Amino acid sequence: MSKSPDIPDLTSDLPRWLAYIDSLHSQVIDMGLDRIKDVAAKLDVLKPAPFVFLVGGTNGKGTTCHTLEKVLMQSGYKVGVFSSPHMIHYKETVRIQGQELSDAAHIAAFVEIEKARQATTLTPFEFNTLGAFCLIKWAQADVAIIEVGMGGRDDATNILTPDVSVITNVALDHEDWLGKGTEAIGEIKAGIFRSGHPAVIGQQQAPEALLRYAQQIGAIPHQNGVDWHITEGGDGWTFSDKLGEITPLRQPKMPRDNVATAIAALRISGLKFELAALHDVIHKANLPGRFQVIDHKPTVILDVAHNPHAAAYLAERLRNYPKKGKYRFVIGMLINKDIKGTVDYLKDLSKEWYCCGIQAGPRSSRAEDIAQYLPAAKNFPDILSGWDAAKRDASADDVIVVCGSFYSVAPVLNELN
Repeated sequence: MSKSPDIPDLTSDLPRWLAYIDSLHSQVIDMGLDRIKDVAAKLDVLKPAPFVFLVGGTNGKGTTCHTLEKVLMQSGYKVGVFSSPHMIHYKETVRIQGQELSDAAHIAAFVEIEKARQATTLTPFEFNTLGAFCLIKWAQADVAIIEVGMGGRDDATNILTPDVSVITNVALDHEDWLGKGTEAIGEIKAGIFRSGHPAVIGQQQAPEALLRYAQQIGAIPHQNGVDWHITEGGDGWTFSDKLGEITPLRQPKMPRDNVATAIAALRISGLKFELAALHDVIHKANLPGRFQVIDHKPTVILDVAHNPHAAAYLAERLRNYPKKGKYRFVIGMLINKDIKGTVDYLKDLSKEWYCCGIQAGPRSSRAEDIAQYLPAAKNFPDILSGWDAAKRDASADDVIVVCGSFYSVAPVLNELN
């Protein structure tokens, strides 16, 4: 029987495959594990590496994964990472030894998934998750570091049995899908915990529902402020747990709490890692779009902060950042985010706001959706229009802050690159 001309194959290019994957399922988001688990079993990717970290949380998943990745790589492990969403292009989502893979590698994984799924329809994220698991397994990675997409319990990544589960923090976001309030959200995120396995919690004041679930299923809680600690000291800090102290540590480029959460996960995992590697990663490593400082005139800071919790952290970093001129904020946010709550943490830092529309299907927004909370803001139809205006207005001593979404940061980062 010949292949349908509508189904791509090994000779098709990556954009053709991604468009096809986007068309398969009736809903972009359709939470549940039955469909993907069935296909994963056929592909034999339910254990993509001998050791698996599964990293969830509202904010800080990417930088926690990145810390784990870099330290383990520099300690001699072969590491595969699945992280989303991508900033510029799809291939960013999977890294083997810190490197993106070729179009052909992704296409080969998609071909195998297409054969295995038969009549099962998959959401784009489910298809992409399976693709990542295939690529990590085929690379024969020692360690897989998997970032949860949204929530935890019903997220596609949760078909795995992780050796260590990590929740960075729980804050308000995706309430349409995860429930109202941090207790409801925390209970769903706790679904990535496993009986008899470490459950690393990066938040001192974690929701009771999350802690209760860990206890109910017999997971091994390993919580900030209880089982491990961060202590300030001069210009540096100390990490301590039952194994002892790591000190002194420099202030990292990435959020310190996320770096500390990664250290806690590494220490309880039993995997051996080099302290020299940890110190090097703390000193040098960062991810694009996470308080990414670009030394131009004017200086540019890119940060994907898109909810109040992330905005509070961004505001703290900006208050401590040495600048001579003004902050000029170029901001775009998806319509389903807490726009007012996010802007409230930032609005006192500047009177210069460039509010921009974002095109993202049903989550699209207009500049006016943000500007209503910012007196005297300037409105623009898209991010690059606001960015161009901010550059024209800025003096060499000013700092342009681009924030609010991956959709805001990506076009500017692409242009700067």
